[in-house]
Amino acid sequence: MTNESAVSGQNTVIDQRVLKLIADHISGYKSHSQWSEFFIEQRIPSDFDLGGSKRDRVYSVLHYLAKTDQQLLFRVIEEFVHPLTYFGDVDSAISVEHRFNSWLGYDGLQIVNGKIEEIISSGNAIEQKPTVPKPDILAICELADNFRRVIQIIELYFRTGQPRNERLNEYYIQLCDKTDILINKCNERKLKENYLKPFSTLFSAQKELDEKNTSINCIKNILHAFYGEIQRVLIQDEGIEITETDLGEIDKYLNQLSESETIVHQNQKINEIKAEPIPLKIVEMPELKIKGFEEKVILQKPSKKAVRLRQFPPGTKWDDITIQFLNGQEVILKVKDLTFQTNHEEMGFEDERQKKPNRQWDLLQLLATKGGEISYANNNNLNLKEVDKIKKKKQLLSDCLKAYFQIDEDPFHPYKTEGAYKIKIKLIAELDSSITSDQEEF
Repeated sequence: MTNESAVSGQNTVIDQRVLKLIADHISGYKSHSQWSEFFIEQRIPSDFDLGGSKRDRVYSVLHYLAKTDQQLLFRVIEEFVHPLTYFGDVDSAISVEHRFNSWLGYDGLQIVNGKIEEIISSGNAIEQKPTVPKPDILAICELADNFRRVIQIIELYFRTGQPRNERLNEYYIQLCDKTDILINKCNERKLKENYLKPFSTLFSAQKELDEKNTSINCIKNILHAFYGEIQRVLIQDEGIEITETDLGEIDKYLNQLSESETIVHQNQKINEIKAEPIPLKIVEMPELKIKGFEEKVILQKPSKKAVRLRQFPPGTKWDDITIQFLNGQEVILKVKDLTFQTNHEEMGFEDERQKKPNRQWDLLQLLATKGGEISYANNNNLNLKEVDKIKKKKQLLSDCLKAYFQIDEDPFHPYKTEGAYKIKIKLIAELDSSITSDQEEF
């Protein structure tokens, strides 16, 4: 069939019903933006990209090509029987080729060695509606397990608030990619039409929520509804017979859930009590003199204040902690696999009278610029007698750190073994940092 005859006639080179089946299959293998780029690369007029769902967009373009450019139409279809489309999985490519052939045969076409050819036959092409392939139950079961983990990751991310958890984000992307593949593999039209990827990445989740003017609770409701649809399809397509359940069995299960919920609420109350602010009273702090900084250093005693504790990974030690200064007030804390951004105020280092970082915070910054230790070895103008006086002064900083990180052990190495007041925490100074005037008056 020539392009001219296809345009002039009402029929297309491939039946519209077959085009819909093909569009239904291939639409899920590219995102909306990837399909847009593909259409532009193929120089397909935007007038024929009618928008809507991905399936509708792909079908509108395939239908246009079926009447105008048979060669390009074939190339588009042939791309989806190539193993590289399925990450080199030859068996998946062969399975798709067989499926496409079962549809294309009604128009006298078949795919041979990855290319669409006419079927050489003395008879006419079969004139009947192509059959819809049976849903792949194993793929749907795998989809259910995979998607349940997607929901768990999203709920964990928003419950704990870990915007820089690289591993969690990597798992999320992998599971979403696998979900896309399984959605297409399961051959269930309703699942394909109803599925919507929650977020591009976890890092962009909040931005996407803001752009859509929606909430995470709304997204979670949609995710749970889709998971329920997967379960419904499994029951319906697997032919599971739903028998009447004994009422006593239902009551027993409901009682178990109620008891579990009571235990959870009790544990939450205990955690809330444990999370109450622990007052940190700091008594006297005499002045600390360090030569080489021109002015005397005085550790300032803050007024009565509470340090609000945060839950850190169990078994945290001082050498598990890294504090990276971003500027004079903000830092990035890394405690084992937990990474987050905070500031001096949240860590309990604010001078409440002047509403700025207190002297303990300045000492912590000073330690960062000195490689985590203060000694006469890294300060030529500091004599041994003055270094010994620091023993009394660094105690306040130790108490503050122990209260915030909830570690009883001293955050400093013993002076006798190090010959310096060396902190166990890894400190990273602000880039291009220098001693400020505030620190000179420290």
